[in-house]
Amino acid sequence: MCVISTAADAQWLHLPTPGIPRTADGKPNLTAPAPRAADGKPDLSGLWVPAIDRYYNNIRADLDSKDVQPWADALMQKRVREFGKYSMETLCLPLGPAVVTSPFREAKFIQTPTLIAVLYEDFSHRRMERYRRRDVGHLDLELTLDDPAIYAKPWTVTVPLALVADAEMLEYVCQENEKSRQRMDAKGPELQASPVRVDTLARYAGVYDHTGLGGRTESVEVTVSNGELFMDLNGGGRQQLRPFSEKSFSLSGWWIEFVTDGQGTVTHFVGHAAEGETKGVRRR
Repeated sequence: MCVISTAADAQWLHLPTPGIPRTADGKPNLTAPAPRAADGKPDLSGLWVPAIDRYYNNIRADLDSKDVQPWADALMQKRVREFGKYSMETLCLPLGPAVVTSPFREAKFIQTPTLIAVLYEDFSHRRMERYRRRDVGHLDLELTLDDPAIYAKPWTVTVPLALVADAEMLEYVCQENEKSRQRMDAKGPELQASPVRVDTLARYAGVYDHTGLGGRTESVEVTVSNGELFMDLNGGGRQQLRPFSEKSFSLSGWWIEFVTDGQGTVTHFVGHAAEGETKGVRRR
């Protein structure tokens, strides 16, 4: 549900986080040195959220298709076309490992001298893992995935987390998704087997102002590299666009369609999802 989900960092009007350094105007100083516990070790305590959504709907974003078993790749493409109808979120189930990379689930770290616990809104809690705190406002997670039944080799992704200051975690209760699931029968087109010409892809390269269903506008950059099209949502990292046709592409549960005017100039793109359509207007 990446199109309509939003971070919960504005749900508390005034709840200052105790113990964090602040600037002269009272705002959290997120670049101050990382705090340390009484034993001198870094203190990871705080409310955190992944700062990018690059791996949210596609943990294998950095992998080549040849590194994935054909049956697993085919299943993924099927689920992409169904806009995540059978995802954990749609089924109102805990996210499982995906909660680690979701920018729409906050994680509360509680650190004591003998235990570090990571709590999530849907109660899929985790403990005793390794993280690196660069400073007050930034935490780095390095995640290695190894499943020989699906992937040809283990691989590692790095997910930056940002401190959610002056807020607190609320319980997450999923109801509406499950009620609406029976109406989620939308399907996108089949993926195109042959590649799209590079000169055609080059027409789509540029910067767009994308407004989501929630009304928030973010910058989107489309680039071409090695004969493939990529999209970077608000600086979160490039994600590959896989072609449905010369103008339509798959992106992590979305169906991105580029639109041209009478002269063939690309003016905007439309993002199709089960929840509705969004629009990205070309800026340059």
